[in-house]
Formats: sequence, C-alpha cells, structure tokens
Amino acid sequence: LGGYRIPAGADIVYSPFAIQRDPRSYDGHLDFDPDRWLPERAKDVPKHAMSPFSVGNRKCPSDHFSMAQLSLITATVASRWRFEQVSGSNDATRVGITLRPYRLLLRALPR
Repeated sequence: LGGYRIPAGADIVYSPFAIQRDPRSYDGHLDFDPDRWLPERAKDVPKHAMSPFSVGNRKCPSDHFSMAQLSLITATVASRWRFEQVSGSNDATRVGITLRPYRLLLRALPR
C-alpha cells in the first residue's frame, strides 16, 4: 500500500485530521471554507478526501441519516440562538483520533 508492506491481519488506523487537511485535496486546505462543499466546488474534491463516517464495508450504516439530522439540528439551533465566546476561554483544539476543544466556553443568547 503506497510502497509499504502491510502484513495480513494488521490493524490500520488513519488520521481523519491529516487526510481532511491534505493540501493535495483542497485549495486553502487549512481555511474554514464551508463553501467548498457547494455542488459546483465539491465535484473537484477527491472521492475520499472527506470521510467523516469512514468508507467501504465498515462505514457507518446511517451516514445519510446522520447528515440530515445534523443539518436539521444545526439550522434549528442557529435560528433560535447566537453564541459568543466567554472571556478567558480558549478555542484551541486537542488533536487525537478526533478533534476536541481544549477549554471552549460559549454563552448562548436568544435571537
């Protein structure tokens, strides 16, 4: 695989963090750019450059449902609330198998 010999039965773990920030996949690979997923731009993204639910036989069986649910929840929350960062909180992230905030505190304010 890619010039490496992988023994039968070996466990393979990949880093979504690294794959999803590969400069070969996206222009501005480190930029927050939600418009890159608009249909006219998303067609240029390599097939597995973004795979939040994995790929192949072991991918999440409810990936489409999860994306629909996430879209509805995000739209509902964003239409009712706005968020501001609490003074003194930290928006840095910890990198592991997934990203997680270090110490991000938000205040929810009704719209």
